[in-house]
Amino acid sequence: IDLLRELATILARTEVFLTSGVGGRVLDTVRRIGEELQLHVRGVIAKPFRLAEVTALLTQARREAEEPTAADLAQAIAEGEISIVLQPIVETETRRPTGFEALARWRHPQLGAISPAAFVPLAEASGQTQALTLLVVRQVKEAMRFFQTRSLSPWISINVSGQDISDAAFCRQLSE
Repeated sequence: IDLLRELATILARTEVFLTSGVGGRVLDTVRRIGEELQLHVRGVIAKPFRLAEVTALLTQARREAEEPTAADLAQAIAEGEISIVLQPIVETETRRPTGFEALARWRHPQLGAISPAAFVPLAEASGQTQALTLLVVRQVKEAMRFFQTRSLSPWISINVSGQDISDAAFCRQLSE
């Protein structure tokens, strides 16, 4: 407990794994103390432990460390880490592109490419879909200006979450 307090005092931004042979209730109490001190307690394991238990704990911690957080997403939106790619929509008879669908893509500076299957649900769960949509709309407007300078006028569709499309104020904001 003293070590946890010391880590919290020096504002250590490290991951903490707790282990003890004293017993489960003691470990649970120490975990709660660590969390109350705002330390990142990644796991708790009682002694004696098996290699399989440690491996599972470390594997889970690595998996969680690789997943972006709501704060990561907010930063990505603010700092322009999310960009669009334009997927052509082709007319079947002429086989010519008539428009595009704008697809959001996130390149995280440490984690690399983050799948939309990961960050769209994160945006929905953290209330960031409107900010994400507005970022996409700004980038679509830039793409449209690019096309207009070349005397082209394709349409570009975007995806909007169901909860946002039912928000009249947000729809008005999109139309501006």
